[in-house]
Amino acid sequence: MESTPVLFVVNIAAAALLIWAVRLVRTGFERALGAKLRLWLRRSLSNRLAAAG
Repeated sequence: MESTPVLFVVNIAAAALLIWAVRLVRTGFERALGAKLRLWLRRSLSNRLAAAG
């Protein structure tokens, strides 16, 4: 016998934790590599061929 409401709540909680973890990783990268990352993105996205790669 499956308890569907419980599984639903567990899945929602897991999705929320995943989204939160991705946010933590993103902010960590931004803090560690902020200016360098922005400069690299600006340079690589200025050329369409390089941006596609």
